[in-house]
This record gives sequence, structure tokens and C-alpha cells, in this order.
Amino acid sequence: MEKEKVIIALSNEPEGSICQYLGAEVSVGKLSIEKQSHLKQALQSGDFFIEMSGNFGSTYMGSDFLNELMDLNDIYHKNGILCYEDTGGTNDPKSLSTNNWAEDYSVSSFNNIQMPKEGVIVLNLRLEDCYFVANGEFNIDYKIDLWDNSLKAKRKQFPVGLHLDSVSFYDYLGTDNSLYFSLMHAASINGELLTRDEVQEEMEGGSNYYYTSHFIFKDGKFIGWLTSNNHEKSFPFHDEYDGLPESINPNLSRQQFDSSAWQYDDSPVKSLLDKL
Repeated sequence: MEKEKVIIALSNEPEGSICQYLGAEVSVGKLSIEKQSHLKQALQSGDFFIEMSGNFGSTYMGSDFLNELMDLNDIYHKNGILCYEDTGGTNDPKSLSTNNWAEDYSVSSFNNIQMPKEGVIVLNLRLEDCYFVANGEFNIDYKIDLWDNSLKAKRKQFPVGLHLDSVSFYDYLGTDNSLYFSLMHAASINGELLTRDEVQEEMEGGSNYYYTSHFIFKDGKFIGWLTSNNHEKSFPFHDEYDGLPESINPNLSRQQFDSSAWQYDDSPVKSLLDKL
């Protein structure tokens, strides 16, 4: 049985991204009663965001609590390429892929990540550079006639299924413009998963991590979100029509963390505390 090596390499480089190769680590976990109490106390302390040391002597406003949230992953935890809907914008600018495969949508999968209907749940997303690289050896009999754009004709290639997990906020916000994103995390041929090459991925994409976003759900309903970015909304959640409310972020004024100053219902901190 003759086999042939297959390397699949893909990246996503949308305009406006802070990442060179847009990727993410996504985790979903349940907030225990103790963790919920810790969050409430941290938000009311007035010191939720503090100055932290960065690279090359720089400083930034960060949160120990948000760092801890990334470790909550008992429900879901994967990393990969961040896409808005499908893999249509992905490519291989470094030409690392072998020339013997093509995506076959009939064997690709799209899984919807559902938030549990009971309890307080956090969906964590950390932006990172990700140049997806996976490889394996496969029986040449798996090849079928697939379209080759460069030849403008069909030829024998391995049919590759790309596997994406998605989150749609329509289920939780109920607006037509609700946020939707996908995470492409795996590839397969004939039902067999290719092996992610983490060493090659780090060599090609680097190991840069960026800010985090944390979406809080209670009994299946979205109740608020926090981000380590210095803006009200952070890429890729920056569309004014995405249906998301203002986030809890380092750019908020101290008054928005101060309960004695809550004369109006305009503080995202107050909004989240009222719903927890």
C-alpha cells in the first residue's frame, strides 16, 4: 500500500487584525460559587485592573483575575485559526503545503459550541498568532478528482476536511447583527486527523499572545463581558452593529467601578454585578 506525505499549512490575515496570523485560544468553563464571589469582590475592589510589567521594560494595565479565567476549560479548550464564518479567507503565504490536496467541503465539519443552560459559564478567547501546520501520510488510493484553481481543471488530490467550531451570539442576544466567529483547529483525510506540528507552527507564526476577551453567561443567557484591551470593544469584536454591550476594560473610569457613583445604569460593572 503506497502512501504519500501531506502537509496542510494555512493562515488568516484579515485587514485590521493586530495579529500577523490571526489565531486564538478558546476555552469554556464553569464559574464555581467561589469564583463568582471572587469576581464580585474583584470588581468592587477598585483595583480590578492594575499596572503590570510587559516586555522590554514596558508596562500595561492588566488583571490577575482575567489571567485566571483562561484556565477555566472544563467544557471546551482548543486553539487554531480565527475566522469570521468559514475558511474562505485562509491561505498559505509561505507555501509550506504539499501540492497534493484540496479542501472538500463535503467532508469538512462545522460544530456549534453551545453554552450550558444552567450555571454561570465563561467563554474565554485569547488572540494569538497562529500559522496552522499539520501533516500525515496517507494511502494514495484516497485521492479523487478535485478542482485545481491553478490548472483550471480537475486532477487527483487528497480530499481534506477542515474542522471548525463556531460560536453564534444570536442564540444569546437575539439580534440580527449578533456576533459570529469560528475556530479552525483540525484537518482530516478519509476520517483520519492529521497531526498538528506545534514546533513548526511556532517557527512560522511565532508565539505572540495578545489581549483576552471573556464572555459571561448565566443559565444560558449572555450577561456581560470583560477584556484586557484598552478599548470599549476589541478586535475582532469591534463592529458597532455586533449587538454586544460595552465591555469591562482597563479604559473605564474609576467612577464606573465605584458603586457610590452609580447614579445611572450606564456602568458595565454595575450591569454585570446586578445579573450575577
